[in-house]
Amino acid sequence: MHFYIMAGIIFVACMSFRTFRVRLVVGLLVFGYSALMEYFQYLLPHRHGSLDDVAINFLGSLLGFGVFHAVCWTGQMARSIRKH
Repeated sequence: MHFYIMAGIIFVACMSFRTFRVRLVVGLLVFGYSALMEYFQYLLPHRHGSLDDVAINFLGSLLGFGVFHAVCWTGQMARSIRKH
């Protein structure tokens, strides 16, 4: 579940900003926040934060970036084909 939630959050975050640099910073902030939440869960006696969850969140973040940029790239390709 973490994987798909992070992918969706990153995808929506990428849609919200125009430049790659801002998208990257926002993506790192979102991932950092999720890693911090896992750390806080680790500190609580009745919760179980783990590095596995952090790794899954990271992979979900990569998927979100990848899907967003693939969608943008295919959209640019379709527009350039229509022009010719």
